[in-house]
This record gives sequence, C-alpha cells and structure tokens, in this order.
Amino acid sequence: MKPDLESLNAYVDGELSKDAATSVARAIANDPAVARKVVALTDLRSALADSIDAPDIRIDDLFPISDAGARRRGTGSRHHKWLAIAACLAGLLLIGTFGYRNTAGRMSETWITPVLAVHDIWSLESANALATPIQPINFLSNELARLVYVPDLTSAKLQMVYVNPEHRVGSANFFVAGYAGTRGCKITLVAQIAEGVLDENPRDIGITKLRALAWNAGPLDYILMSQGMDNDRFELIAATVHESSINHHPVNSQTRVALGLSRELSAPCAA
Repeated sequence: MKPDLESLNAYVDGELSKDAATSVARAIANDPAVARKVVALTDLRSALADSIDAPDIRIDDLFPISDAGARRRGTGSRHHKWLAIAACLAGLLLIGTFGYRNTAGRMSETWITPVLAVHDIWSLESANALATPIQPINFLSNELARLVYVPDLTSAKLQMVYVNPEHRVGSANFFVAGYAGTRGCKITLVAQIAEGVLDENPRDIGITKLRALAWNAGPLDYILMSQGMDNDRFELIAATVHESSINHHPVNSQTRVALGLSRELSAPCAA
C-alpha cells in the first residue's frame, strides 16, 4: 500500500513513528513515483525554510557564561581538546578537498531519495545490531565492494553492523554499510559506480533531519549520512571518510585521537 500525502509530509518533517518511518522508507526505496513525491516535498520544504530570515546570533549565545573568569577556570581542558579536534580537521582540509557545497548544489537525480531511505531502513530494523559487529574482510568478494574503501571507525566508537553489497535501486547497484555506536548514533556509507555527476568536493544532498554528503573518489561515487548527530562530530567523521576514500589509507593516529575526543565531547545522537 502506497503512503498517502499526509504520511509523506510527516516523513519529510521527521514526525513519524519508527515503524511508520520504516514503512515509508521501504516505499521510497521500491517505488520511483513515491520517491519523486518526497523529492518535491523536500524541495518545497527547503524553499520555505530558505525564505525565512535566520535570527541574529549574539556573542552571548555562543558564550552563555557571563563571568569571563569562570570561563577561564572551568573550561581549559575542554578548550584544548576542541583545539586538537579543530587542528585535525584543518589538516584534513589541507590534504583533501573537504569543503562541501550546501543545498544550492543539491542533486536532483531520481535515485538520491531512495538511497537516503536506506539509512532509515537498516537503522530502524537493526536495534540489536551492536551484538554482531561485521568484519570488512567477510564481504569483499563482491565486485563493487572490492572497489570500495571501507574505513575503520572504531576510534569514533562506531562499529560496522550492517552491510549489503548489492542494494538495488531501479537498475543501479549500490554498496551499503551501516555503522552504529552505543549512544544512538548511526552512520550509513553508500557507494556506486561513478556516474560523472559528482567531483571530489562533497555536496550536501540531505533531506529534513538527515545529514548527507556525496562526492566522487576515482571510479566510485560515495554518500555518507547520519541523523541527529552533533554537527561538528559528523563533519569530522565525514572529512575522515572522504580523505580515506580518495587516498585509500587507514585513519592515522592524529585523526583517531580527534575522533575519540569528538565522540567524548559531543552529545548522544537525537532520534
């Protein structure tokens, strides 16, 4: 049964229950007509959001503690940790091309929305997946999977718990890997044979509450997505995965430390 317009609107706004969201996500993944409706609703929502002026940001909003001395006394260690994370991210920016375009560069290909729905499908159905982490060596017999550089994100406290090397959307084949943490955080990595649309500079293709970045790395296009994750933490993980996908190098020690600190200092992921 196809979801009605009210259900699709609620899905785009992130207001459905987990079971209902899973049902809609399946419909999006399997029915191009439903996917097109979600794309249209998402574009409409984005246009409405862009038409509203953002409120001014004051220094007091960024530093709510009015006593400068109290700030100095209580936050030195935390400040230095964030400096380490910032330095690591700056290094990734220098050695790669991680500087993504926002919604102005949104892709409109019909496969985008069905692929984004994959995050909902596996994460909502894998509540107990942490009990059975997957080792990458066990599934790299697939031709597409052999081309994918699958990063080890255990330093960010994220275990690979789901993999599908042959996820189909229409006639296209996708590699999908799902990572989960212990505080509700989930990351989905998707790869497919390059279509010639993307370049190495990540492009923001997220919808509603789902953060999603897409880029090209040689013969493959990649998408990394998450929902409810601290923005700074997501961008550090994304920069790490992006750099690894291009250079096919394991995460270095400096980045591993930064990923661990970022997880320690960020809030648990929101549903």
